Amino acid sequence: MCPVQTVTYLSGRSRDGARRIAKTYLTGLSGTLEKTGITRLDYGGRISTDALAMAAGMIEMFDDMADLALSRIYVQTAALDQGFDLAAIGQDDIGRFKIAWLASLGELMFHGLAGQVKLAEPKLAEVKRNYYTELTRSAKERGIEALAGKTAAAARAAIEADADFVERGIFSAPMSNDPDNAPRNRGLGPALAARMTETAFADSGKLKPILEAVGDLVEAEFNNAYAHGSVACAAFEIE
Repeated sequence: MCPVQTVTYLSGRSRDGARRIAKTYLTGLSGTLEKTGITRLDYGGRISTDALAMAAGMIEMFDDMADLALSRIYVQTAALDQGFDLAAIGQDDIGRFKIAWLASLGELMFHGLAGQVKLAEPKLAEVKRNYYTELTRSAKERGIEALAGKTAAAARAAIEADADFVERGIFSAPMSNDPDNAPRNRGLGPALAARMTETAFADSGKLKPILEAVGDLVEAEFNNAYAHGSVACAAFEIE
């Protein structure tokens, strides 16, 4: 895997909450459950936790997924005229990408969680509040505070306006393609990924020669992140 210039977005408190969840998954021991504050873990069933730990765990998971996507984007720079180039993706690009990625995935997860009968609206609101408190703090540290709210609002509007997704659960679907052209997809997933690619990488211009290929990669990684994130978030019950 290509080395990545990482950007830390979690406070120590939030990372501790995420690690508590991960540790419980790995051990499953009753003593560990007591120490982590997760009150119930039924294998094959739902996991009880609190809103702060849930939000921290979501950000930690999505941040790791963003790092994986970025590592694969770095590999794409081998196609540039100068060859493989770590400097082609700067810290500002990484910051914008991660904020847009976390905001978009967060909104998708909140939309899905809102449909869970066992998750009351006040609890979901508390998870959202903790999630965006951390995300906004991180964006502010990077000098892009407005981007967190702007991207979240755009993702929320796109979700609500997409009837295929809201009514039929279609996140990404193949288009009718010309056999001579590369296959393309339509739907909410590709639209959010395209916006994310533009937001993160278009301004610098360094990836312009390979921006279409980068966009395809972001779309594929975003689809995977949405699928895995949905399964993981659905396993939790907020107390």
